[in-house]
Amino acid sequence: MLREIGDETTFASQPAFILPLNGQAGTEYLYVGDRWNGKNYHDSRYIFLPIRCPQRGRLVLEWAPEVGVDAGSGRIFGPK
Repeated sequence: MLREIGDETTFASQPAFILPLNGQAGTEYLYVGDRWNGKNYHDSRYIFLPIRCPQRGRLVLEWAPEVGVDAGSGRIFGPK
């Protein structure tokens, strides 16, 4: 069954892709979205948000003003 995650505009972005991060702690996933600036394309941005799976079959995408990644473990640090 498909369910919406995030908010109604995917936090003002266009979904680009899901980035899997493989590390010693397992695999976690980052949402990557485009934020186009139609008045100045060179000022367009990406947003990166952690995708959590708190229980089987349920995904959660929440806004985080900052996201960090531990490259060795593959862990994502964002909202809890």
